[in-house]
Amino acid sequence: MMHHFLAALAFGLLAIGSHAQAVASVGAPPVEQPGIAVEPLDEGPLVEASLLVDHAAVAPGQVFWVAVAFDIRSDWHIYWPGHNDSGMAPLFDWRLPEGWKIGQPRWPAPTPYISEGGLVDLVLEDTPIVLFPVKVPDTWTGSARPTIACDIEWLVCKTMCIAESQRVQYSFEATNQIEPGARLRPLDAAVIKKARRLTPVPLHESNRRINVSIIGGDRETLEIGVINAKSVVFYASEEGRPTTGHTLTRASKDNLLHTVPLGGDQETPIIGSLVVQGTDDTTQVIAIEIPLRSEKERDGFSHTKSDPKP
Repeated sequence: MMHHFLAALAFGLLAIGSHAQAVASVGAPPVEQPGIAVEPLDEGPLVEASLLVDHAAVAPGQVFWVAVAFDIRSDWHIYWPGHNDSGMAPLFDWRLPEGWKIGQPRWPAPTPYISEGGLVDLVLEDTPIVLFPVKVPDTWTGSARPTIACDIEWLVCKTMCIAESQRVQYSFEATNQIEPGARLRPLDAAVIKKARRLTPVPLHESNRRINVSIIGGDRETLEIGVINAKSVVFYASEEGRPTTGHTLTRASKDNLLHTVPLGGDQETPIIGSLVVQGTDDTTQVIAIEIPLRSEKERDGFSHTKSDPKP
């Protein structure tokens, strides 16, 4: 799969023009571009990935959480799954026991990155964590050591880009009964719990007063009103409609109205992350989905209240 990934990235980036970033595979000579300072490749990866699992053993019907934690070298970045000008988000190819299901990734909020030539991308830096819910089938009877594995590919960039890949995996203890506490992995569970606080919460679960509406006309806009906010920014996901043109934020005392021009087909859903900094200086990331998807529609299974939580 890696050579297809590299070929697609190289073609897409080189087609952007003379300001595109260079693409190289690990161990290969850099591809130089006019006006781009190409640095020599160091030995070893620029990004390391690890798999975190909140339970050492699982039971039939259980929903639990796993996380892919990235450790990115200083001053480099990978890409968030937005409508980026030049970069692609990491790809995850999961290997699960028969009948197990894995849901859609939960990403932390990105950082805008403007490169030479005015290309705009949404990126992740330092140590981002991507979360996935996993469903064990109700009919699962256990196995000696059920194993989950993931082949991950990503593009890591600075003044040049390098495609890297890594496999991560974890083997559970054999059991078919939940033993609360004894089967938790405390260190991983604590990291996952913290990471869940940094991923978008559904709008209806937010403790902030937010009104979201679509204004029609020749050019549709998304209007987001937030009470008691200092700043508001919306990042559109590649799953939904792109944003076009410049956003506008108007203030009335401590209330903000954030207007986002929308592109794409009106039948395409609006999906993205809303980052709100409140007047109390706290920041919350909120998932915006129009129309709203249920957990089952998004992940292929429901999350029940009885599911163990990290």
